[in-house]
Amino acid sequence: MGYDSLIKAILSVPKEELTIQWGSGLKIIGTRDTIYETNNGLDEDDNEFIEYDAAVIEVKKIVSKPINDEGSIYNWLQKGKSPFIEISLHNDPPSMITSTDGSIIWKYE
Repeated sequence: MGYDSLIKAILSVPKEELTIQWGSGLKIIGTRDTIYETNNGLDEDDNEFIEYDAAVIEVKKIVSKPINDEGSIYNWLQKGKSPFIEISLHNDPPSMITSTDGSIIWKYE
């Protein structure tokens, strides 16, 4: 089946720092840790079951908070239990990813 556009873009760059931003205003700097296959947690025989690939990003810095202090990624980071987040097209996808030199690696369309 192959990777979706988000995962392909993340894999296209070395494990350098990336700037990842969401439409909510959340912006982080982080590095790719790993890519893995996951699912939406439903039973495999459920019609709504989806398998997809996700990237684990180690957050180095929160550059800006979301406008309303909400969102699953921001809420996870606020708990302070781990600097690692999961990003995918299936759960709170980012709006854009840029490299350290500012060039766009991926944009949600």
